Amino acid sequence: MGIRPIILAVLAFGSALLVGAAASPAGEPFIVHEWGVVFLSGATGQIPFQPSECDIAQLPDFVMRHADMYPHGSSGMHRKPVIYLYGDEDKQVVVELSTAQGVPVAYWPRPQIFPSQPNGPQTGENSATRMVWNLSLHKEASQDLLAAPDGHWWGEARKVPAMYLRTTIGIWGSERFVFYEATAKPPNAITEELAGDHLTLTNHGSQPSGTILVIINDGDGPHLTVVPAIDAQGNVALDRKVLLSAGGDDKQLLAACKKQWVEFGMTDAEGDAIVAIWKKEILSMRGFLIVRRIPAADYEAIFPLKVTPKPDELVRVSMVFDTLPGRPERLDWLPGLKAAIDKWAGELGNDDFTVREKATRLLAGADDLAKPMLQKLAQSTDPEVRTRAQGLLARLNLPPADPPR
Repeated sequence: MGIRPIILAVLAFGSALLVGAAASPAGEPFIVHEWGVVFLSGATGQIPFQPSECDIAQLPDFVMRHADMYPHGSSGMHRKPVIYLYGDEDKQVVVELSTAQGVPVAYWPRPQIFPSQPNGPQTGENSATRMVWNLSLHKEASQDLLAAPDGHWWGEARKVPAMYLRTTIGIWGSERFVFYEATAKPPNAITEELAGDHLTLTNHGSQPSGTILVIINDGDGPHLTVVPAIDAQGNVALDRKVLLSAGGDDKQLLAACKKQWVEFGMTDAEGDAIVAIWKKEILSMRGFLIVRRIPAADYEAIFPLKVTPKPDELVRVSMVFDTLPGRPERLDWLPGLKAAIDKWAGELGNDDFTVREKATRLLAGADDLAKPMLQKLAQSTDPEVRTRAQGLLARLNLPPADPPR
């Protein structure tokens, strides 16, 4: 699957979203919410915001690719950030977001782009590290709101009852949210260790972690464990038998994910949108999925945000969906998946094309857990099996084993 970061930022106006917020001079509370997901998978165990090229290709065609605007420099990417605005008709707002540790990759509507140094040259992509949107808010969509592809997450994000936006500098289209992607690499405040019969979660941060969800699925349905906040510099050891005996079904799993987002400050509508966008990954994931928050201070350092006028309340939440990549020992906790990988491997050379294709898709879904098997199959004397295994290793960005000497 690779690394698939998503950031969805919510810039919210209006007492309908939050109760008890202090009113701004204009009479309405000015609320800023930001929410997002970093999907951590693959073989590296790192958390760079650098998804695969397919993430860029899957964006709607009207979204501007930064590499097209600045063709020289890095081609890395940060996937799916979105900013919603709620408030008065014709409200004027300036949103400024910096990619302090990277560069923009895609955006819509198109922002003004500025170099990292106010007086420095603006000569290429590496200098474009600050994005500024000058916006007005409107209750109705304008005629230049472009159609999103059927079934794309973009359409799901548009269901949030936000104001429609029009840029006030340039003619760059209208939207129901601001979208951007950029590269970055956040620190890893929470680490996980699988040793023997225990999963140990350690909080290296200076603040409590907040609720953490531990989801294990060996093909027999999800086992959900809700871990209360871990104290700063604290840890918790979770027993394998307890984790694998925990109950849970699809409805409970989605409800727990939504509750976690709401705990961190999101509204019900925002929580509904998040779980709808990530429903497939949450429910179909085989193996481990640990859902935890990036500390707010760490996130602010990665993507400094300035909004004018100043919000009455600012909540920024970015979550990590961690599959414990690069830890082959987790397969010992998943005997069902281990047996399934063996079965799919045996079907790569099946005489039936549809069987071979299905096995290929399933092995791809096993991500780096299939690496040992794929490396073995990449040396097969069967050209069909060898080609498919080598293709899967390349797709998963997993190097094949060294050829025998």
